[in-house]
Amino acid sequence: MNLSRRAVIAGLFTLPLAAASIASTPDIARADTADQLAAASAQLESLGAELSAMQASLADATSELEETDYQIEEKAAQIEEQRIVLEEKQTQLGGLMKASYKSGGTSMLDFVLSSASFEELVTRVYYLDSISESEAAAISEVRTLAEKLEQDKLDLEDKKADQQVQVESLQSQVGDYQARVAEAQEVYNSLDAQLQAELEAQRNAEIQAALDAAELQNQQDQNQSQGEQNQNQGQGDQNQGQDQTPQLPETPQEPEQQPETPPSQGSGGHTPSGGGVATALAQVGKPYVLGTAGPDTFDCSGLVCYSYGYARGRTTYQMINSLKSTGDWKTSMSQLNYGDLIFTSSGHVGIYLGGGQLVHAATPAVGVVVANVWAFYGGGPY
Repeated sequence: MNLSRRAVIAGLFTLPLAAASIASTPDIARADTADQLAAASAQLESLGAELSAMQASLADATSELEETDYQIEEKAAQIEEQRIVLEEKQTQLGGLMKASYKSGGTSMLDFVLSSASFEELVTRVYYLDSISESEAAAISEVRTLAEKLEQDKLDLEDKKADQQVQVESLQSQVGDYQARVAEAQEVYNSLDAQLQAELEAQRNAEIQAALDAAELQNQQDQNQSQGEQNQNQGQGDQNQGQDQTPQLPETPQEPEQQPETPPSQGSGGHTPSGGGVATALAQVGKPYVLGTAGPDTFDCSGLVCYSYGYARGRTTYQMINSLKSTGDWKTSMSQLNYGDLIFTSSGHVGIYLGGGQLVHAATPAVGVVVANVWAFYGGGPY
């Protein structure tokens, strides 16, 4: 399981050395650096969350702009269709009127006068008149529809212009926040390096103090041994007449005391980038590349390893087997905590943020994003 940075720092402060106490001023400086580091981590998480929300808004606005583009294309196609129909209707009406004019009064008059009754005469006259009126009405209808489609297209183009302005504004905001996240990451890395240097200085001071204490103890032991030797020598001189071969006591040889070696950091030979969830959120917006684990590109398990380390392996399968072998495997999302690993399948992993969301390296088309959990295979603590 991944330990918090505070827990790691606390463990490093308790090296089991028989050393003299260190002055309180360096402790205060380290505590101040640790507090600044915690604040930088919180700032990274906050900026990462805001950046993710802006990127989601940008994605929605871009999608709406693309939809409007598609609608404009559809309207243009409909306008072209109605233009063709209008031309055909106008040609048809023109041909009808031309034929009527050429036939003149003879054919038209014959058609009317050949009526067998007055009722038929009225019907034929109405028929001839209704032909031209029907064609004219059809042309007017087509023209009205074409004009409406043209207006719809103009409205859509105005809408597209507004959406384009919104997209450009969101793109600018996302760029600004990406710069702020990068700057916050630099601050975090600088503080982390400073804290590690302070811890290293403390360890060196404790080791030196232990060596000094061991040397002092060894000197005291030698002085005591020398005193005992001198005392025995004096007693030997007093008994010299009785024993010409006095036996001097052996000088005790004290084993040299060695300070304990401080424990090494990290696990599996890897020192995590630090920050856990904060580090993962700071990568939002970076590309997805299969088989990579940062710092510029990631696949899903690579993002986890970059944020936490390699204690549970490099691949999703190794991570799942590790969780199951240690009894930490969870089969319900309700059992997960903030920062736990979450698997949407046996081949994809992210880091759970709570509230049904995760940060993960999604796909080459999307990259590292914060998203809603769409499927649950299992999970557990790092």
